[in-house]
Amino acid sequence: MTRTNFSLEIVPPNERFSYEEVQQISEQLSKLHPLFIGIPSINKSKMTEMIRLAGDIRKLQTNALPHLPARFMTKKQVQDVLKILQEQEVFQLLAVSGEVMPHDHPTGEFAFANELSHYINEQTNRFTILGTCHPEHIATNELAQLEMTYLQQKVQDGCQQFLTQLFFENDGFYRLHDKYIKQLTTPLLVGVLPILSYQQVLNMATRNQLAIPRKLAILLDKYQYDPISMRAAGLDYTLYQLDELIHYGVDGVHLFTMNDVPAAVEIYRNFW
Repeated sequence: MTRTNFSLEIVPPNERFSYEEVQQISEQLSKLHPLFIGIPSINKSKMTEMIRLAGDIRKLQTNALPHLPARFMTKKQVQDVLKILQEQEVFQLLAVSGEVMPHDHPTGEFAFANELSHYINEQTNRFTILGTCHPEHIATNELAQLEMTYLQQKVQDGCQQFLTQLFFENDGFYRLHDKYIKQLTTPLLVGVLPILSYQQVLNMATRNQLAIPRKLAILLDKYQYDPISMRAAGLDYTLYQLDELIHYGVDGVHLFTMNDVPAAVEIYRNFW
C-alpha cells in the first residue's frame, strides 16, 4: 500500500502551554517527519507568536503551515506576514475565516477565507494555499453538493489543497468524497482528533457542533470517571477510524495532536 501522507497540528502558546513548551513539542513532533506542522491562529491576538513559531519549525527542516484568519487581517497585514514568511522559507499557509468571539473586532477587509486566498494570489504565486472543508454535517447528497459549490469557489480563488475539519464518524466524509473526486483533483487531507479524554470530546463536540456517534457515546458513558481507561479506549477508537480512512484511500491524514506527543507517536507507529 502507498504511504498515506501524514501531517500534524499543534496547539499554539496559551495559558496551558508556554512558548518554550510548544517549541519543545514541535521539535519532538518533527522527528515523525510530517508533511507539515499546522499552527492555528483563530484571531490576531496570537499572530506574532504564530509567525515566530512557523520560523522555528522551519529551522527544524520541517514545513510549517501557519493559519491566517481572514476576518482579522488587513491587506497591509497580509503583505507584511507574507514577506516575513518568505524570509523564513515558509511557503504554505491555511486560509481560514477566523473565529469571532464576543470581545473581538474583525477588521472587515476580508469577510471569508476565499477572499483572503484570492488576495494572496494577486500578490504572489510563491505560496501553496490550503483551504478548509466541512464534512461533519453532510447527511444528504444535497448537502454534499452544496459543500462542493463552496470548495469549487475556493479553488477558483487560489486554494490548491483542502484540509477537513475534525469529525468522529466517517459517513459524512465518504458522502462528500464521492462527489469530490468526480469534480475536483485538488488533494484533500482528512483532519482527525485523537480521543484522549471525556471532557475533550464534549468540548470539541460543542465548539464544532459535532454529532457523537453511538459507538463513541457508549465509550464516553462507560469510562466517564476512569480517565486512564478512557484514554486507552479513545485511542483505540481513533486507530479504528484512521484505519478505515486509510484503507478507503484518503490523500492524507492531518492529526490534531492537542500537544500530546505520546498519543501522536503511538498513532504514527501504528500506520507509518
